[in-house]
Order: sequence, then structure tokens, then C-alpha cells
Amino acid sequence: MLRSVFENQDDLLKEMVSFYSKGSIDFDPTYGNGNFYKKTGIRVFEYGDLKLPGKHFVDSTALKTSGFESIMFDPPFIPGESPKKTGIINNRFGWFRTIKDVWEMYELSLMEFYRVLLPNGILYFKCQDTCNSGKQWWSHVWIINKAQEIGFQLEDLFILVAKSRLTDPRWKTQRHARKFHSYFLVFRKP
Repeated sequence: MLRSVFENQDDLLKEMVSFYSKGSIDFDPTYGNGNFYKKTGIRVFEYGDLKLPGKHFVDSTALKTSGFESIMFDPPFIPGESPKKTGIINNRFGWFRTIKDVWEMYELSLMEFYRVLLPNGILYFKCQDTCNSGKQWWSHVWIINKAQEIGFQLEDLFILVAKSRLTDPRWKTQRHARKFHSYFLVFRKP
């Protein structure tokens, strides 16, 4: 039985991708060095990275190839970090000033994925809600609404629960529940 909540990303990926696309992914523009798939046995046929111009650089908003049956997308989700600040997410993906900048990239990517997916193709979109400037931003809701507006239909939603998350020691007052989970949204191009 396929369940919707997981504590281990490898197990989630294996079960989700096996169920919806026979255990492989045609394209991942956020593949990087492949650590996402290392323990899953999932084969990715074409891949790239959003950050590094060169051999594997991919602009998810302007793809050069098309005709994919499945796409995995694990984009950055944190806005507001200083470009001078170091960190895993910042070093890998660069910097988005606001959540609206992040969502603009999401929208352009969704439109491009819709263009390059074959009919009945599957898009896996990993995302996380966030708090920024004391306000909650419900990215998973925004993504679902925008994807449906573009023409995708939502097939499924999986939740990955983290055992722990880093917190900023400068935070003195908590205004919202801390998000210890992310979503894998599964869309189909009709």
C-alpha cells in the first residue's frame, strides 16, 4: 500500500517514483551531483544543475530538450538570505531576495515543464512552506494553484517529515509553528 507520509526521503522517492513512473525519471534540472538519488536505485536519464554554468547547467525556465515522460524538480525555497552569507542552500542555488522572486522562478519553470512534458507526463515538485519577515508563505498551496492554472492536474501529495531542522539562533520570538516537513507534489499533464 502506498502511503502519503514518510520520515525517510529515500523510501518516499522509491515508492513514489515506482508507483507513478516505473522507477525512473526522464529529467531532473536540479540533479546536481545526484545525492538525492544515491540510495534509491532510481535511474535519471537526463539531468543538470540550476547553479553551475557549464557542462550540466540547466535553466529550468528555458529548456533545450522536450518529450519527457517524467520530471523531478527540487528547487530552492528560502528567500531573504544575504548573498554574502554562506550555507548549503545558498552556495548551491544562489539567492532570492523575496518569496515572490522564488515563486516567479517556480511559475516560469512550471510553464516550461508543461511545454516539454508529453501528454500524460508526470511532474514531481518538492517544496516547503516557509516563514519570511514574520509572515507564513504557503508555497505548496501557491504551487498547486499555479500548476492547475497552467493546465496540470494534481495527482497526489506526499509529506516528508524531518527529524530535526536547523534554526537560527538570532530568533528570539516564535510567531508561527516551525515547519519540520516538506511536500512532494505529483502533477500530471492531461
